[in-house]
This record gives sequence, structure tokens and C-alpha cells, in this order.
Amino acid sequence: MDLLQEISQKQTLSLLQTQSLKILMMNNSELYDFLQREQMENPVLELEGGSEEEKIRSVGDWFCRQGHGPESIEWDDEEREPARKEDQTISLQESLKSQIRLRMYTKREIQLIQYIIDLLDEDGYLTVSADEISSLTNCSPDQVRKCIDAVQGMEPAGVGAGSLCECLLLQLEAKGLWDRNLASIVENHLPEVAYGHYHKLARQLSLPIKEVKEYVAVLHTLNPRPGSGFGCPENPAYIIPDVLIDRQEDSWEITLNDRWIGSVGVSRMYEALYHHSKDPGTTEYLKEKIRRAQFIVKSVEQRRNTLLRVTRVVLDRQKEYFEGRGPLAPLNLSMVSSELKLHESTVSRAIREKYLQSPAGTRLFKDFFSAGVASCGETMSSHAVKEMIVRLIREEDAARPLSDSALAEKLKGSGVNLSRRTVAKYRDELKIKNAFERRSLK
Repeated sequence: MDLLQEISQKQTLSLLQTQSLKILMMNNSELYDFLQREQMENPVLELEGGSEEEKIRSVGDWFCRQGHGPESIEWDDEEREPARKEDQTISLQESLKSQIRLRMYTKREIQLIQYIIDLLDEDGYLTVSADEISSLTNCSPDQVRKCIDAVQGMEPAGVGAGSLCECLLLQLEAKGLWDRNLASIVENHLPEVAYGHYHKLARQLSLPIKEVKEYVAVLHTLNPRPGSGFGCPENPAYIIPDVLIDRQEDSWEITLNDRWIGSVGVSRMYEALYHHSKDPGTTEYLKEKIRRAQFIVKSVEQRRNTLLRVTRVVLDRQKEYFEGRGPLAPLNLSMVSSELKLHESTVSRAIREKYLQSPAGTRLFKDFFSAGVASCGETMSSHAVKEMIVRLIREEDAARPLSDSALAEKLKGSGVNLSRRTVAKYRDELKIKNAFERRSLK
């Protein structure tokens, strides 16, 4: 055994920095709830104005999250408040965190498991690699792998997978259905299953066609999106936009929709008491509470400024879309972070789960970020390409739906060069079934 000495640089976030980033990530409703809790615990923190009633009445446009997207809700002048019911459902993250077996893990591992759960997307997939998590958390790869395994062992089966293949394999194992041939189909032959090429699959696996169909029937019992169904109440939930942009003649106006939250400040009365108190215990108590209140005030203001700055860049880059003169332009986090001289992760946190209301409708901020696709020497956003795919499928012959390869050829004829795999990826993101399934439906 040898003793080695080495110098390395590691960047770790302080507790205050971590809390400031959490405030940045909050949407307006989350921020309101957070400030209400803080005020209950800290009498030094002042919230002037703002209430749940003002929250409802200040919103110029409510949107209902159901079906394929937001639908506006109308009301009479006499009844400004739509009926709302308590949401009795829980989120995927809440369900998974309730399954953590505390006695089986150290405190650090429990924190890491919770962190991994928070990284899952809405379908229950873990899109961040173990190496990235290890780098972000300063945990060893073995620790990260152990905690990912813990998440993948939870219900619903398949959650925490990094790919569709892994998701289906996890479900087969959890249900006691794992079989060598089934595993081979999942790992190597999902396209054949999707297109119904069972005879081709039977030849490749040297199996009777009947047996292949039985395997496919088993696969159809699995859920490719194990996270779906959580946090989707039968009663609609209302979306309050975090930022509003409006056209004012020849200019645009950006407004943060947070007046109902109220202004945040530090109580002058308690500040005066702190400066004049002669009791050491009272002085120390007030010093801590004032410091906490000042930190929150500063973090809330930084959040407002960052969100405004990001919105200005989005408005500038997507102006043609907002004006109804064209599709979304290519835009990514790197472009915004470079222009604002902010880290990409800061921009990502600033837009997380936040909605932007414009004359074009109310959408998640992330919807305005779209990768570029080469098109006739220019660059077209992936959102615009997806719209072309939707149009092509809408106009297709119902008896002969277009395959992904045919869609790629059609796009190529319009000057958009995409591989069949990329077309399939966009089609999946649009929640559109493949050609075989579309033909079956029709």
C-alpha cells in the first residue's frame, strides 16, 4: 500500500447558495407558498399585500391542463373565480420518496436517492448519466449506482431507467417475466415489433411465428412511460403564467405576474428592536432572523431580475413567432447563457416549470427552446420541423400511412435532411403512433 498526495479543485455550493438556487427554480405559486411558510417562522420577514384571493383575481388568463394542451377558461363578470377542487393525486416524486426504506441507507445515500428522484422526467426516465450525477454531487460512482438501483427497485416498475430498452427489461424482471428471447427482442428488435414484422422477427430468432406473437403480447402488457398517470387529476389544474408579454403598438412589454405575491421586505420595527435591545439572547435571535430575511429579499430580487433578463432574450430571439410571422427559431440554453453571461444551469433553473403568456398563447418556457435543423442552407427549429411532420401525417392516405422513412423522404423533398431515427424520435415526442398503429386505428 502506498500513500499518495494529490491536489484537486472541487467547487461546492454553500447552504445559502443552494437555497438561493431553489428560490430561483420556484414558479410564482411555489414562491408564494414558500414566503408564506417563511413568514410564519420568521416575524422579521414582511409580506405587504398579496393573498390567495388576489392570486386568483390578478390572473388575466387561466389555462386548464388537460387533454392535449391548455384551453382557456371563460367566466362572467359576476363570477370571476372558476370553481376549483382539491387535487387529491400525488406526484411521481412524492410516491417514490415515500418508498425509501430509511433503515437500509445512510443519511447521505437517502439524500442522493431523493436527488435522483427529483431528476426523473415526467415519464419516469433518468436522463442524466451516473457520471454526471457523480460529478454534480461529489459522490463516488459506486454510491450513485447503488442509489440508482434503489430507485429502479421502486414502484412503478421501470421507473429510473435511462432508456426504453432498460425500462422494459426492468419491468420484465420485476414481474418475473424475464426470458432470454424476450430480452433479445427488447434489446435488438423493437422496430420489428413496432411495425408488426413478426415473420421477419421469427426468422431472425429462429422461433415459430406463434411463439413470437406470444412474446409480443407480453411486451404489450408493459408500460413504456411508467411515470405517466401521476399528478394528473380527473379535475383540471389551473396554470398561472409567471411572465406576461404584450404588444404595445410598436413595442413589447414584459411583466412579471407576481403582484399578487406582495412585496417582500425586512421589518423596520424588528430592526430597530435589534439595534436598541440590551438583552444578548434577544439580540442574537433577531440578528439571525434579520440575516435570514435579508437573504430571502435578495434572492427573490435576483430571481425576478434573472427571469426578466431571460424573457427579454427569448422575446428577442422568437419575435417573429410572437408576432405571428413565422415558426420558432433555433434557441438553446447555451445561446441565452452566452448573451447574459450566466451559467447554463442558472438559465435552466430560471425557466424550470415556468409559463409564459403571450398573444400566441400560454406555454412552458422550455417550449421556446428548440434545437436547430439544417434546411436549404439555413437553420430551422426542431419545433418547426415537428409542425411539418404533423402536417404530413394529417394529410396522409389513411389506408397507407407514411412510415418514418417515407416521412424523412418527404421532408428531404422540402429541403430538411433528417434521418429516419430522428424522425421517429420527433414523432414519439409528439405522441404520434407509428405507421402500423395508425393504420390499425383507422
